[in-house]
Amino acid sequence: MSFNSASKILSEGVGVFKNTGLSSVMFKNNIYVFYSGVGNDGAWYGVGPGASPRTAQWTGPSSCRNSGATIMSLSSYTSPCAVAFDNRIWVFFNGSGNNGTFWTTSQDGVI
Repeated sequence: MSFNSASKILSEGVGVFKNTGLSSVMFKNNIYVFYSGVGNDGAWYGVGPGASPRTAQWTGPSSCRNSGATIMSLSSYTSPCAVAFDNRIWVFFNGSGNNGTFWTTSQDGVI
């Protein structure tokens, strides 16, 4: 298996919290990348066109909180997990403290 050279996405704004990862999902011909913000300030996402992600402009990062989701602060050192199912994006995450595990959905790609 060979890969092309790396291309930077989400170069502006909130970075990824240390020791966490990204979760990506294809939805309605776009790639959505979710992550835990560096400032322990909840989940964030960026959107890239699925047809040509290397040459097209990515949008974001956008806060999941600003889009109306009830995603509160994520537990430290955890990452949100996104899946596409039943014509929706489902995002699962661990709340901070002892809040538990939660989920939210989007039918239009705005979390």
